[in-house]
Amino acid sequence: MNRNLAIGFCVSLALHSVGAWWALGLVVRPLPPLAVDKQLVRTVKAQIELPKPKPKPPAEIKPPEPPGADDAPKPAEAPQPKPAAAPRRTAQPKGAQPAPKSAPSNEPAPLVLSKTYGDAAGEGVAVQTGKDDVLGDPGVQANADNVRRRPPADPAPPLKDTGDTGEAAPSKVEIVQARPKGSCDRYIQWPEGAEMGGRIVEVTLQLEIGEDGAVRKVRILRGAGEPFDGQASKDIRLCPFAAGSRDGKPMTSKIAFVVEFRPR
Repeated sequence: MNRNLAIGFCVSLALHSVGAWWALGLVVRPLPPLAVDKQLVRTVKAQIELPKPKPKPPAEIKPPEPPGADDAPKPAEAPQPKPAAAPRRTAQPKGAQPAPKSAPSNEPAPLVLSKTYGDAAGEGVAVQTGKDDVLGDPGVQANADNVRRRPPADPAPPLKDTGDTGEAAPSKVEIVQARPKGSCDRYIQWPEGAEMGGRIVEVTLQLEIGEDGAVRKVRILRGAGEPFDGQASKDIRLCPFAAGSRDGKPMTSKIAFVVEFRPR
């Protein structure tokens, strides 16, 4: 092993010696200078003229119009006919009847109506029917023989509870809300497993009471949390109620009810 190491060391030393001798034999030669061509640059000032714009073509001159062209008479416009005025209706006094139109001669004479009203007893309007109770001569005057009187109209029923205005007052409706028949405290039980701690817990419910007094629906308006809300909805159904009424007739009604839980 020492022999191989010695041989390697000798070979390495020989190689380094040869390399050093070759490096010492190298001569550094400077590079020749580059040839630079010298050129003379001159600046010349010259005045450059810009091309002038092309001239605009002259505007066309219109020949003057002959005198008197504007003074020529214009054709007269034909007058438009005015719309015919609508015939005005003459105002008739109140109570006056319009004049009847002329009827053909082959039609019978119209029925004569006399504006003769009944006496103070209110017998109605008198209608003239002619001399022989047929279409007679219009010139016949109304009298007791040829006048039939209409029967008086039925009097209107009197209004109830009329005030100073004369209008009928609306009838009053009596409404009685549903209510418990007795105290519901005996049906309310403290929830099993809930801590008492000497407190009072309230649960506000909305109850729908039927016509038979039974609790149909229960809705919690303001709860206290479980198990109090569920216990209140369950226990209130055991309490009997009296149904509400409208004018004495039973009806379904909704009421608010507060359930109190008291520790016992």
